[in-house]
Amino acid sequence: MHFLVQTKPYPDEALESYLLRLARDNSYDGYSELADILWQWLAEQDHDLEGALPLELSKVDVYHARQASSFRIRALKLVA
Repeated sequence: MHFLVQTKPYPDEALESYLLRLARDNSYDGYSELADILWQWLAEQDHDLEGALPLELSKVDVYHARQASSFRIRALKLVA
């Protein structure tokens, strides 16, 4: 996936904060709009990862994962 603006994360930035800045910098209305696009893209790239990245920002953190966090980490690495 290629974003128009390649937002660099800050060294001490939380994942949620980075995703909000990434969405804003690429002219999305917010994380939920970005999440919809990422959800579809991940399903196209690796069907096993469908649903690995939550649509709610408060549930993105791997420590809050209901399913194995390894799926979420794989999804985030693929997005990165």
